[in-house]
Amino acid sequence: LETGETNDVLRVFHYGDSHTAADGWSGTLRYLLQARFGDGGNGFSHAGRPWLGYRRLDLKSWSTNGWYSDGLAGREGDGLYGLAGVSMSAQRPGEMVNLQTDAQRAEFHYLRQPGGGRVEISDNGAVLDVIDTDGPGMPVVHPLQLAAGSHLLTARTLDRKPVRLHGWVTENTRGVTWEMMGINGAQASIGLKWEDAGLAPVYQQRPPSLIVLAYGTNEARNKDWTYESYRDMFASLIDKYRRLAPAAAILAIGPPDHQIRTRSGWAPHEKIDLILEAQRAACRSRGVAFWDIRERMGGKGAMRQWVFAGMAQPDYVHFTAPGYRLLGAALYKELMAHFSTFARVRRETMAPTTAALAAPEPNGQTNTNP
Repeated sequence: LETGETNDVLRVFHYGDSHTAADGWSGTLRYLLQARFGDGGNGFSHAGRPWLGYRRLDLKSWSTNGWYSDGLAGREGDGLYGLAGVSMSAQRPGEMVNLQTDAQRAEFHYLRQPGGGRVEISDNGAVLDVIDTDGPGMPVVHPLQLAAGSHLLTARTLDRKPVRLHGWVTENTRGVTWEMMGINGAQASIGLKWEDAGLAPVYQQRPPSLIVLAYGTNEARNKDWTYESYRDMFASLIDKYRRLAPAAAILAIGPPDHQIRTRSGWAPHEKIDLILEAQRAACRSRGVAFWDIRERMGGKGAMRQWVFAGMAQPDYVHFTAPGYRLLGAALYKELMAHFSTFARVRRETMAPTTAALAAPEPNGQTNTNP
């Protein structure tokens, strides 16, 4: 993208827990990468607001009150929840989900199901399509034809029949997307409950270049995880995404430092050590990059300083908006340092080949045959 060798969209799928769902660090990475390499658009976003605090910093999303969300932590069901693991369902006419953004192309993601109702899709008040969701149970991607400019996309139910939505895709024709797919309260194992059969077609149509897995905070509070069980689960999760996107790079982000209240005050949560080492071991065994966010914060116990500095919240678990932006900027800086090294080595490696191709043949002709 930087050198103009491609005019495509490079997609990043960022899965995680509430740290990701806040869209603070993911939104910062999105902004910085798009500023440098081109704005590829929003990418995938949930239909409406699947939970009260759902937000994306790069678009506006809202819905009426008659929807029920499946796939959230504690609401695991059939696993047919689409790309981001969450669906919204309604069974009466007039329920709407809305998305306001700028984009050059769009898709509508939903579940086809027996007895499903119809959905009307409009853009800035003009009807684009009426979709019948009745059919064999499977996720469907429906492309939308957009005019240029800003868009208010609305999906409205038309029948007293079940409708189940997964979300929207809004993209431009070139650049980077950083697609936030965090779920509050999620543990990494939630991804293993999403059906491959439903995800595979979506991954084939929109293959990511990078998959980010950012989990661990909620697992540290789960007494059932041992080092071995968590390591093996995380390795299985990596294997799942490798099946879905064989060409994608994978980056795991370990849990940040957080503290729990004890009789003598706040103290580091000791099980973070176990989760970090288990994630690191799984990544090492699968050839996956690992970013230790606790180390970047200052190490074990550093959350206290972040709280005092106004960079983290008084629960000693979550960050403030400036704290998330700082973490996103730190990861961007490290990614770009590696990218600069890659670009330099690539130029140096390709230079002899380019020179050889440009060299004249003995007969005076230029050699164009590699």
